Amino acid sequence: MFYLKLGTHIFHPSDDLITIADRNGERTKSLLTAFAKEHKVNIVGGFVAVAKDDSVFNTSYAYNREGSLVGEYSKMHGFSPAKEDKYFASGTHTTHFRARWDSLVALLSVTTSAFP
Repeated sequence: MFYLKLGTHIFHPSDDLITIADRNGERTKSLLTAFAKEHKVNIVGGFVAVAKDDSVFNTSYAYNREGSLVGEYSKMHGFSPAKEDKYFASGTHTTHFRARWDSLVALLSVTTSAFP
């Protein structure tokens, strides 16, 4: 497993987050599916500000080496010192998927793991 930082953006709270968020995650999904296909790797990307309807979620996406979306997770518990709970809606479920060699992978955040 490795960590790849694709950008240098840092979350700064903003009242207009809904207008700058990735609408339905389309830009992020396009980038990740192309990367996974080109390099033939499984990849998890996020967390990304994703606008859905009238809410913004802090979302992560997982793609297999063929470029297919195999998992999606929106943080359920925002990190309150960063005020994530003020700017992001809470996700409603955890997710997991099967990766190569039949290993089970779960998507979660550090703050989600603190809430059993």
